[in-house]
Amino acid sequence: MLGDRLKKLRNRRGLSQEELSKRLHLSRGTYAHYEINKRQPDYVTLQKIADFYGVTTDHLLGRDEEKYFLNGEAAKKLQNMIEEKAIDYIKLRDELNMSDEQYLEFKQGHVYVTAEQMKSLENILGIDKKKIIGLPNANVAGQELNLSQDEIRVFAELKKHPILFNELASDPEGKVKELIKLYKMKKMFLEDDMEEYGEGFGDIED
Repeated sequence: MLGDRLKKLRNRRGLSQEELSKRLHLSRGTYAHYEINKRQPDYVTLQKIADFYGVTTDHLLGRDEEKYFLNGEAAKKLQNMIEEKAIDYIKLRDELNMSDEQYLEFKQGHVYVTAEQMKSLENILGIDKKKIIGLPNANVAGQELNLSQDEIRVFAELKKHPILFNELASDPEGKVKELIKLYKMKKMFLEDDMEEYGEGFGDIED
């Protein structure tokens, strides 16, 4: 959340809320509400804060961070692992920086977790994120590929067509990512055509 990012950035600079508020020409009360997510800054203020820290507004809002989808099945397996390791609920909730309501949703699944939260889960459980979210390994020519969750799902679809993986011995990761981009573009164009022309020609009248 925005408030969490603001607090982390301020602490990294070693500034108090009072000191930062003065630099941004804001009242301390107004800024404090931003950090506890009780108020949202307007665009001009958000840009001012981003400029001060040398980051983008997208970074402040968490839009540039990779997120991982946790479905119901993965969430159930994850909870089993947490119980097996006797991990304290409050400690885990705090480590993931979640409220009680957010943690309840997290337990049920069908939610996104941030890259930072996923890193915390990896450290706490001692396992790779692919096992946490239930994704298969992506290997080509004996090399483990560093793909995002979305890319791995497309990769699994592409593996149904082995001919696409010919001559990938050199730079397999780069070539696979290129294949994934082409596949996504083709799928996007096909969906656009379906919207424009519909399915088939419809009913033909005599």
